[in-house]
Order: sequence, then structure tokens, then C-alpha cells
Amino acid sequence: MTESSNEADSPVSKFGAALYAGWVALVITGIVGGLGFAFQQPWLFPSIGPTIFIHTVTPTHDSARPWNTFVGHGIGDDCRSGDSAAHYG
Repeated sequence: MTESSNEADSPVSKFGAALYAGWVALVITGIVGGLGFAFQQPWLFPSIGPTIFIHTVTPTHDSARPWNTFVGHGIGDDCRSGDSAAHYG
């Protein structure tokens, strides 16, 4: 095994990656929360946390593609709208 392959798996490298992902998630959540506060609208909805997690921890994975994010949230919104219409319509 070479030294360069060990550096990528070192605890310091993993800690740095975790620190970066946590920091990016905090900043994105803060921006979304700030926009919600500025416009007096609740922009922090329950599925935003897992979405931010996927995009910061595994940004190159297929599930982190913008298309999957928009379609997934759109399906969730349609289900919520249909459920509301069924109960209150």
C-alpha cells in the first residue's frame, strides 16, 4: 500500500470531509431559513434536511442530481395537495 492511498482514508481526512459537509449544510439551512424569515413564509419544510444532507455528503451520487430533487419534492407536494383536498375539499 502506498502512503497516498492511506492519506485519503486517514481519520484527519474523514474528519475534514465531515466538517466540510456539516458546515455547508449549516450555511444552506441558514440561507433557506433567512429567506423564509425575510419573506415571512415557512421555507424550512421537513424534507429540506435530508435533501441538504444528500447534496453535501454525496454530491456526485445520482440521488443528488437537481432533477431528482425537484421531481421528488414535486411528487411530495402533489401528494400533500391531494391529501388536503380529500380531507378539506
